[in-house]
Amino acid sequence: MLLIQNGLYAIRIDKGKFVTQLSQSENYRGEITVRNDSQLKTEVTVYLEDFEYTAPYEGAKEFYSPGTKNNSIAGWINFSPQKFILPAYGSKQVGFIVKPDEKVSATHCGVLFFETPLGSVESGAGISLVGRVGSLLFINPKRAQREVTFSEITGNYYKITGQLANSGNTFLGPKTTYYIMDSGGMVKDRGQLDQLYLLPEDKTWLEIIIPKKLSFGRYTTVLTFDLGKGDVLVKEIDFLVNGSGEIEILEVRD
Repeated sequence: MLLIQNGLYAIRIDKGKFVTQLSQSENYRGEITVRNDSQLKTEVTVYLEDFEYTAPYEGAKEFYSPGTKNNSIAGWINFSPQKFILPAYGSKQVGFIVKPDEKVSATHCGVLFFETPLGSVESGAGISLVGRVGSLLFINPKRAQREVTFSEITGNYYKITGQLANSGNTFLGPKTTYYIMDSGGMVKDRGQLDQLYLLPEDKTWLEIIIPKKLSFGRYTTVLTFDLGKGDVLVKEIDFLVNGSGEIEILEVRD
């Protein structure tokens, strides 16, 4: 049986993400407003954790203790207050400052969590329930290298696979579109893939599905990886569809 002591509610924050570029010893200040939509007061605890995106890099994350990961901002950030009472329908500003104490050669990141008790479960273990919301912080280098590679391209049954890797030094959210032309230059199909979220050195496998309506013959697919801020990678892949639907890669061009 679920016993909700404070009613069913959740706190809200006004900013879910901060992105900035810093050099060593520069600083960045930010502020997050926390709001209580409940008619009852609640206690809020603020804390930092490291995080990484997880395969297939479409937004899911894993969280870790602060300072666990090489790209942690745990030693760079101070925030206040770290615990407070939020009155009914009230709000509170939490301020933070980030100041790198070393060269920022690649993206560093972390998440500020805002946690509040929700109630308890009636059991012998006396389990407490908590809810939390988080704001992501990305500290990118001043000289950002927005680069990806698309390699290890192979054909399979009505699909082309390849590995996309963030080969630069900054966080990227690439959006991928493609179209397929026949040997006469007529567009036969087009599509887009899910947006990805790649920290430096992250890599993932992509699949371009080839429609089964394509008959035996030679085709070209043109892939455009939009990295944001005007940076793109374009790949042209010539391939052959054989009579059984197997795809043979003929040539890859930038």
